[in-house]
Formats: sequence, structure tokens, C-alpha cells
Amino acid sequence: MKNLRRLLALVAVGGVFAWGYDNYSGYVRMAYQRRAYPPIRETSPLAEDLNRAIKAREDREYMTEFRRVNAKLLEAQRNGHNVTELKAKMPNAARLGRQRKFKWGFAILNSIDVRIPRFKSGVVRAADGGDSYLGEETR
Repeated sequence: MKNLRRLLALVAVGGVFAWGYDNYSGYVRMAYQRRAYPPIRETSPLAEDLNRAIKAREDREYMTEFRRVNAKLLEAQRNGHNVTELKAKMPNAARLGRQRKFKWGFAILNSIDVRIPRFKSGVVRAADGGDSYLGEETR
């Protein structure tokens, strides 16, 4: 009977260890990783310069796209198209650019760009039997 109690106690302690390992081993590993490999907290001057350069490039790209879409709107207005609804969306795109929300700003600029009326080309005649690009005659 004494051995049975010891065996049951050993199984219970083993079960508690298995449950604890299953539930808390991630915390032990994370604590070890934080201790062994601490995060780098200081930013170097090179990283600041790189960050400034990236932000300046993003600003330039956004302003280039904004000016391109604005020029297309003005051209469409000069050609007599009604673009007042599209021009009303441009302040929103400018505001998003100032707030550095370029993803949403590009979405608005692209939606404006695809709705700008284009110059309509002349009529292209349909090809007949003698217009084969291979130079073959069709019958």
C-alpha cells in the first residue's frame, strides 16, 4: 500500500510538471531570449539619416503623383469636360498626404485618375480579308 501511494504521488507530480511545462514553457523561453539577446534600444545616426531619406522619397513620390493627377484634371477641364466632382476629391488627397497616410492618398488619387475623361481617338476601320499581318491572302 505504501508503494502504491508513492507511485500515485509520483504520477501526480509528473502530471503537474507536464501541465506546467505545456502551459508555461513559452514564458521561460521568452525570458531566456530576452536575457540572452537583449533588444537594441539606441538608434544610430545612420539609421536616422536613412529614415529621413526614406520619408523624403515617399513625400516626393506622393507629390509627383498628386501634381500629375492635378495636371490631368486641369487638362480635362480645358478640353471642356466636367470634372468638378473629381476636383472636389483633391483636397482629401492633399490632406492624407500631409498626414503621411500615403496608402489611402494613393487610393484616392488612383480613383480620380481612372475617372478623368480621356481624349477620344478616331474611328479605326475593321480589318478585311486583305489586312492579314502575315501577308497571307484569306479567301
